[in-house]
Amino acid sequence: MPFVAAISSVAAMDNFDGVVANAVGEINGLRFWSIATGTTSASLIMSAFEASVTPGGADMMPAGTLVNSVGWTNPENLFDGNPGTEGGRLTQPDLAIGWIGRTFATPRTLAEIRLRSGSSGGNAPIAFIVHATKDGGTTWFPIQIYFPSAWAANETKTFSVPAIRAVTGTARADARFWRWSVVAPLVSGSLARLAEIEMRATIGGPDQCSGGAAFASSFDGGDNIPRLTDNNLTTNLQGTSANLRAGYAFPAKTNVGQAMIHASTFGGPRFLTLDWSVDFFTWTTALSPPDQVTWPDNTTRLFTVP
Repeated sequence: MPFVAAISSVAAMDNFDGVVANAVGEINGLRFWSIATGTTSASLIMSAFEASVTPGGADMMPAGTLVNSVGWTNPENLFDGNPGTEGGRLTQPDLAIGWIGRTFATPRTLAEIRLRSGSSGGNAPIAFIVHATKDGGTTWFPIQIYFPSAWAANETKTFSVPAIRAVTGTARADARFWRWSVVAPLVSGSLARLAEIEMRATIGGPDQCSGGAAFASSFDGGDNIPRLTDNNLTTNLQGTSANLRAGYAFPAKTNVGQAMIHASTFGGPRFLTLDWSVDFFTWTTALSPPDQVTWPDNTTRLFTVP
């Protein structure tokens, strides 16, 4: 049975486009993908991931087969019906590529998703995307993006699910996720330190990073991901490897015509790309700037996106 304590209903901010598919026997797999958490450590810790065919109905997830990306500890604890057990601990580099769910032998419809935080509400997701599959997990498609408010400890939030839709948008104009990928820092073996990023629709236009959530992977755990878009050039997010990814999840389709990076002391990236995605799974490069041979400390660079 679903948990009944501390439940709050949270509406999603954006549906995906497409035609409504069959009303019966719709999907045979479901997963959620954490984009960002509310804590500085960024580790994801949850105690439950439930789903039901009807609002408030019995949890259907225990009947399925576990599927998850690498980096999880005790993933079955999310599906054991025990609110006192925790699982889903992800190391920081895995957070932005971390998903977990179940596949089912019998297709079913879906009306509601319920997530429960662990003993620290700050380790629950403040942005996540839900994917479904119709072929047992070979291919997945996004259903909806959610941006929950801050979580209390051991809190259950309930998320309604729209009619399952097959995504048709694949163009850059349909993107809801944009990120910088640092291929190599300015100095080999050093860190890339990003104080601020902006995604603008037009050259010289206002920053569009609002209403969603910043995300990152392969970063120093002492830094807070929201620093990327806090309009404060004295704070930064620093990458601990050559694969720092820093971006923004938007609440609606967002095209980018100009992107900005403000790098901190000794923190400019040398080789980087600007990428977009419709589903947070498949990424396409929109821009590959030339070699940034030098990047003076605490300076801003603007990049026009063709």
